[in-house]
Amino acid sequence: MTLLVGILCEGGAVIAADRQASHGALGTTTVGHETPKIRKLSDTILFAASGPVGLGQHLAHLVSSNATLVAQNPYFGALPQLQQTVRSVLFQAIMGAQQAQGIVGTQAAASEALCSCLLAAVFQDGLKLIEISTQGGFEYLTHDVPFVCVGSGKANADPFIKFLWSVYWGNGQRPSVQGAALTAYWTVKATIDAHTSGVGYSPDVAIIQEDGAGGYVVTECSEDELAEHNDFIDQAHEALKGIRDKILDSSQDSVDEVAKDPPPILDAPTSISRIGSDAS
Repeated sequence: MTLLVGILCEGGAVIAADRQASHGALGTTTVGHETPKIRKLSDTILFAASGPVGLGQHLAHLVSSNATLVAQNPYFGALPQLQQTVRSVLFQAIMGAQQAQGIVGTQAAASEALCSCLLAAVFQDGLKLIEISTQGGFEYLTHDVPFVCVGSGKANADPFIKFLWSVYWGNGQRPSVQGAALTAYWTVKATIDAHTSGVGYSPDVAIIQEDGAGGYVVTECSEDELAEHNDFIDQAHEALKGIRDKILDSSQDSVDEVAKDPPPILDAPTSISRIGSDAS
């Protein structure tokens, strides 16, 4: 259980994740343990997995072993071998779960087999931010579909990031790396603050971006940078409270104006009774 958020932005890509690894027994979560989920596999590859920790570790190793394949081929040139390698592990896990579900139950079996991932990697034809589904499907993001949420926190994260996007990037603007990092961090933080099942501790943010010299560099947001994001979020909260107060004050002013100078009370026209009398 996890939340991963990926954003394709101007000049790079961002991956954010919570830090909770959930322990469980027969499909039921018992306790959480704090651990980073975003891995730097090379100077041009970021990887994060949602699901069983061991399965995520295995997939990360496979992707890392194919770093040369990624670097020396265009995306669609590397895709068949990369996808086949990933699917071999995922399908094996799914087949094992099918055999085990009669003994441990469907939920417990599925919890050990379902793993989805985000991969940000520089291929020969450029940077791709890719969602890897639980069945090993590969789908890269575009500037028309620039963000994705993955994991058990998706149901809470999707509406929130869509709201942020409509406020800050809804006019067709592409966010900068800094803007994307803030948006991804805020989405994970809000999902954690909502006490979403399986999502907890604190967010991590990693970035892969152009280095200004024709290459790319992978960095992780420092504590100071995350503190700046928190300051911005606090300011945004205060701004929303200010709008709320302004609306409430405006409504109260309208009520006060009505109380101070109420509209005249109109008596029913006497002609109505006359018309009734004439008709009779």
